[in-house]
Amino acid sequence: MNDQRKSQFPYVRLLNLIESPHDFSEVNIGTVYTSRKANFAKRIHAIIAKRLENAGLPSDPHCFFTVDEKQEARRKEIWQDLKEGNTDQHIQLRGDGPAQTRDLAQRYATPALMRELNRGRSAHTYSYAGMQSMTDLSAGVVRWFLEPAGRMFDTQESTTGEVPESIPVSVQNDVLSNWSREFREKLNIDPGEGDNNGDEEASLQSVGHSKEDYEKLANLLDGVGGWCRQRLLDKIVSEQRVFSFALNDRPSDALTKILDLGVRLGYLQKADLASKSAYGGRRPRYILSRRLGPYYKLDVSGYAAHLSVMCPDLEIAMVDPTSFIKQRTKQLPEENLQQKINFGESE
Repeated sequence: MNDQRKSQFPYVRLLNLIESPHDFSEVNIGTVYTSRKANFAKRIHAIIAKRLENAGLPSDPHCFFTVDEKQEARRKEIWQDLKEGNTDQHIQLRGDGPAQTRDLAQRYATPALMRELNRGRSAHTYSYAGMQSMTDLSAGVVRWFLEPAGRMFDTQESTTGEVPESIPVSVQNDVLSNWSREFREKLNIDPGEGDNNGDEEASLQSVGHSKEDYEKLANLLDGVGGWCRQRLLDKIVSEQRVFSFALNDRPSDALTKILDLGVRLGYLQKADLASKSAYGGRRPRYILSRRLGPYYKLDVSGYAAHLSVMCPDLEIAMVDPTSFIKQRTKQLPEENLQQKINFGESE
């Protein structure tokens, strides 16, 4: 942990030593669902409850990692509006939307809230605090829950001088924002620079790659992340909660190298998708690490759809993410949009 004070949050220090993102870089998409009913959510809840109990603290993780009550109350109001069919204020869908009101509320409540905050010029105030949100952001990696949890514990203990019995929303938000930004900004370093300022993990992962590779991956992530954010802010499109993409054609060697680097470093997770074309077969699907959610201001609470994209477009993103975003956010008739977006499972 370099010069940082070793966390008192149970066992975080050990996990920081023995685990790194490359241990989890390639997973089956079905294993990273993190809703309360999913196996990972139950597992991480049990882990945290046991460690809080062993530390002599209140053992309910949902009480220890408190949510933003005002934000949650507003989200529930929007949810209820959508369930009751009062949709005009929140969404204006073209074509056929979800048939069931509960499904509609599941898909659109959080995006509607984030748009509301954005209209108030306070998008940065969207809170990712709370046990469930932290579980979502961890993307199925236990260490990615424990690491920010340890930072929160240390921060609150340093502030009050006492062992905390809960973590305030403000502390959670600050830590999660910094944790997400640090992850993205690791790509701003030159992998050939000595020991990468003491970051052993970065040194290990950078073997065989250049600063140019890092820049291309950073641009690619910024392009896809920015496009997903634009989708989230568009109340007209059917699918707003998007943070993955599938390849419509065969990638070049240059693009494959960057995508593989993203998987290796943990910025992308790779799965595959059954092709709906006449030729059949499987297509690679890449999912942005949910750890990037706060950085790009995305709703990472579940999977709803993915962007289907041509590889030449991604090659544009590697060089000019702004041009990629503009190209992908052009308004299309709904019938054409449905050809671009393939629907996956909702969590």
